Amino acid sequence: MEDMTENDIHSLSEPESMALIHFQHEITFYSNILATAHVQLLNIREIFEKEIYIWPDQYKNFSTFLQEIKEPVQELCRLLENTTKLPTTVVPHRYLLLMAVQNVEEQVLELILLVTNIFDTSPPSSKRMQKKQREIKRHLDSLKHSYDNSLLHCNSLREQMESQRRELDQLSLDKKLLVLLKNAASYEKLGRDSSELGKKEDALACFERALLLVKKAGNRKKEAAVLNNLGRTCSTLGRKEQACHYLEEALTIAKEFKDRTEESYALNNLGLVYTDLGFYDKAMSCFDQALVICQETNDQSGEGRIHNSLGILYSYLEQKNLALLHYKQALDIRQKIGDRKGQGTTLINIGWIYNDLGQKEQAITCYEQALEISHEAGDYWNKGKTLSNFGQTLADLGQYEKALPYSQQALAILKDVGDRWGENRIINNLVRIYGCLGQKNLARAYYEKALIMSKEAGDRRGEGRILNNTNVVYDVMNQKNEMNKQLEHALGICREVGDQKGEAWTLHNLGRLHFEMGETEEARGFFEQALQIRSRIGDRKGHAWTLLNIGNIYLEQNLYEKALTPLLAAYRILEDMKCPDYVKAQESLSTLSKIVGQNYFMELVRRTTASSNG
Repeated sequence: MEDMTENDIHSLSEPESMALIHFQHEITFYSNILATAHVQLLNIREIFEKEIYIWPDQYKNFSTFLQEIKEPVQELCRLLENTTKLPTTVVPHRYLLLMAVQNVEEQVLELILLVTNIFDTSPPSSKRMQKKQREIKRHLDSLKHSYDNSLLHCNSLREQMESQRRELDQLSLDKKLLVLLKNAASYEKLGRDSSELGKKEDALACFERALLLVKKAGNRKKEAAVLNNLGRTCSTLGRKEQACHYLEEALTIAKEFKDRTEESYALNNLGLVYTDLGFYDKAMSCFDQALVICQETNDQSGEGRIHNSLGILYSYLEQKNLALLHYKQALDIRQKIGDRKGQGTTLINIGWIYNDLGQKEQAITCYEQALEISHEAGDYWNKGKTLSNFGQTLADLGQYEKALPYSQQALAILKDVGDRWGENRIINNLVRIYGCLGQKNLARAYYEKALIMSKEAGDRRGEGRILNNTNVVYDVMNQKNEMNKQLEHALGICREVGDQKGEAWTLHNLGRLHFEMGETEEARGFFEQALQIRSRIGDRKGHAWTLLNIGNIYLEQNLYEKALTPLLAAYRILEDMKCPDYVKAQESLSTLSKIVGQNYFMELVRRTTASSNG
């Protein structure tokens, strides 16, 4: 798209304005000549009023004066008569001045003729001379009257044209501002279209250009909308600090102009950035304020958007039931108002909650619906996110071969749209997939790439999650110190950003590392910390995994009765979740049964079941 150049904008209404300025200069020039000559005219008229006899040298001076003003008066007449060269706004306003100047010209020519013919042999006191003198005085009075009118109308026309010029200049300025804002709106639309197509870098460039034009137009209120788009785009590209800067500025402007719609947009977008950065209290405050605004203004679309954002926040806080509640509210609203793209986004999020709750079939159903909507709406970005979640769910089910193509497609899409944070999370999932497929070199390459990307994007939460994959890329027997160092670093990050789920996984992985190193008491301490967090946040799968490992520690220590309770609980949870890892719990239970004998094992199971039911 090409917007109007500076030269194009400056040329708006410029010819008429410049013509008026030129005319004003000309009329001022003739007005000054008339004003100067007016003093002489008054002096000459005073002589004819007071003197009884006018002497030849006085007539001679009068004749010289008439000859001097004749030319500029005639030039002024020609100027006012030639309408083809006059500014169009002057033409209808020039008549009174033109008539007055024409009268001046007529009187001047008459007086020149009378004064030229007065020089004869008659003495000044003769009756003939006295008669001519009276005639000259009469014409002189008419000249003075026409002259006064000319000066009056000249000044009046000049003032009118000054007013016209100011109006034209204002009109020109208005047109310039209109063009700037029109160009800004075009860039903003192009930015939104590019964003919809997933071309985030292109969208960013368009929004930056739109902001420049809006600022040049001096339309501060309009800046808020453009800054909101800039903030969202920067956030998607992983530039969170820059996003915060734009969105905080948008919020300030929206409040300044009491623009409640833009205020709610800015609060929602800012809340999402704060969520990504781990500032959960700030995020909650933003969402609460935005929701109140949407409810007060009956903005149903905005209300659906805020409920979706609250779902994301509660998901980060591991409060899955609250997250699901808000997602379902968002989905209901978006279905009601026909927001298909919004429905797709919320279905992806609901699917992720079901995945975390172990309800894999429901998760896959949500993803299938979301994919259908993304195809229908041409929503490339949401398609990438859905494929990413599909891949992760299949990986959770142990179907790594099936998960790989989904994750690879998702990676290509999110890389293409410039979603650095989304891209990084897929790469982290690929670390796990390649590791479980036995392709350690590829897993290690992706692991290192993901760490670099997280640091570059300032994604501390993502960095902590990635460091948790050390067990996939490091050899426990030969690199245990490095693994311990990486996991301790991950634990610090997870605690720093409030990532409870990540903290629990790190504690669990530290427990596994110490268990494999033969440090069973240290391992059990880490597992018990992980178990407390997982019980609190409702992470069923993680809870089962940790129970399985605690059971295996007791099994290792020959504490068979203590081992049965966590092993049996882990088996039941994993089987209920249709998680393939239930086989590992089954194997541990089978080992316990062989050690203690089938009869004693069944007695332990009855006792444990009775105890848990009681």
